Amino acid sequence: MTDQQQLPPGWTQPAGAPYPIPSGWPGSAPSSRMGEPRDPVIPDCRPGPFVWRDLLAVLGYVLLFLLGLGALMLFIPGFVSFSAWLVGTDPVSVEDLARGVFPVEIGFAVNLINYLIMTVLVLIAAGPTLLSSLRSFRRLWPLKLLMIPAIWFGTIIINLVVTVLIGEVPSSENQLVLEEMTTVAPFWLMFVTVVICGPLVEEYIFRHLLIGKLSRWVTVWVSVPISVITFSLLHFIGAGQFNIIETIPYAVMGLAFSLVYTLMKFSLAFSYVQHAFNNAVAVCLLYLTPAELLEQGREQLGAAWWFTIAPWAGLA
Repeated sequence: MTDQQQLPPGWTQPAGAPYPIPSGWPGSAPSSRMGEPRDPVIPDCRPGPFVWRDLLAVLGYVLLFLLGLGALMLFIPGFVSFSAWLVGTDPVSVEDLARGVFPVEIGFAVNLINYLIMTVLVLIAAGPTLLSSLRSFRRLWPLKLLMIPAIWFGTIIINLVVTVLIGEVPSSENQLVLEEMTTVAPFWLMFVTVVICGPLVEEYIFRHLLIGKLSRWVTVWVSVPISVITFSLLHFIGAGQFNIIETIPYAVMGLAFSLVYTLMKFSLAFSYVQHAFNNAVAVCLLYLTPAELLEQGREQLGAAWWFTIAPWAGLA
């Protein structure tokens, strides 16, 4: 038997070499964990191009919220009774409906169902993107979590400064309707609507699409203003009157969410958490504050103060 045949499997002895060596040696040494590049502090979460699922979600938003087709639920047999059961009140009579009396619980039920439908469409369109963007919290997550209440507090300060400079900012009709909903809707249902579903839908429409995907075609210096303006104005769809001053708190919040989304490299998860935190504070304040104290504070401190500490942006 030759020496070559006596070598262990996988070993060889080159001509002139005194000792056998493993086959393929010398190769590249296995990379060590210490030498591997670390994950970036702010990973790039830029979304891909527009897809047909985005069109489906946008179409749903236009039909349900902009065109108000969600109101057609009133013609579904039993919907009025369902809306009353949802919040624990007596259903409105057919005669009152014929006179144009629509209790707040009907509006809440329509909004709740609209947002549940839109949440499903958004998860179909951007669910994987939302999950992958959670890697924004992988590094320095304690600091990033602390940024969220700090940014929220910053929006309050900016709104108060604006109020001092231009005078009292009146509450929008959208704001007043939302406050009225808290008087009839259970906390957990309002939490689902305003904290879980609402921010997800709006961050998808106004940040993920209008900034993240639109910025593939135009610069962020164009897409961010588009996002802020549409975010502010669409909260007044269906309002009986429009006052440009009333849009200021929404514009401040829209700008804050847009900057967070852009500076965190298009992280849908981060802007969603920021938006949800804002609305969670709003819901808790409105449910924990007695109605008479809320009204007294509005009269003494002005509507702008209560708007800034209750930053409603979750419902259109």
